[in-house]
Amino acid sequence: MRPLRPVVFAGVSLSHAEIRELVDAECRPPIRTGDLDRLRGAQRTIVIIDGELAGDAVISVDEIERAISRGFDVRGASSVGALRAAEFHERGMRGCGWVYQAFRDGRIFGTEEIAVLYDPQSLCPLTIPLVTVRFWLDHFVGRGVIGNREVDCAMSALKAVGLGSRTENEIAMRLAGMSIAEGIGGEKNTFTHPIYDIEAHDARYLLRSLNIG
Repeated sequence: MRPLRPVVFAGVSLSHAEIRELVDAECRPPIRTGDLDRLRGAQRTIVIIDGELAGDAVISVDEIERAISRGFDVRGASSVGALRAAEFHERGMRGCGWVYQAFRDGRIFGTEEIAVLYDPQSLCPLTIPLVTVRFWLDHFVGRGVIGNREVDCAMSALKAVGLGSRTENEIAMRLAGMSIAEGIGGEKNTFTHPIYDIEAHDARYLLRSLNIG
């Protein structure tokens, strides 16, 4: 019998069209409460990338545990998948990627830095997830032009900006007024460059791994 295709819950960090180019998968919208409980088919691979974060809609670790106990291979990266994989890594959920490791290391926690507004029809993001900005700032830490303490201060200030206001222009304007502005110079608005889209990079990495076991 042909194995069932993996189920991928995503669309915001990475489009369904690109996912299908990377792997033969069944694409579904960002995961929400009840989605795993409704799945059928033993020993099926489940990939969680994006998920709802509002109230009771967020997927619980209990539901993930039930899915694993039913024989599903549950993996996560990028956004909600990275968060839940970091929380559940000792109980059977596998994670990978930069965002996952940042959760594991305690550099980020909770949902604040992965939260994003998106169009419910197209699933296109309408705001910038702050984890993208953190990854971008790490680039400057690596170059020695700013320090980790400055990054933490910048991220704290950006978290004070309401979710709906975390647009490219608003974030660039806030960064321009921070102490890190001198260090990053004319690159203060390059965080939207695809090279810094760490959620997309992590999603691709996980999906490609499905093709090699």
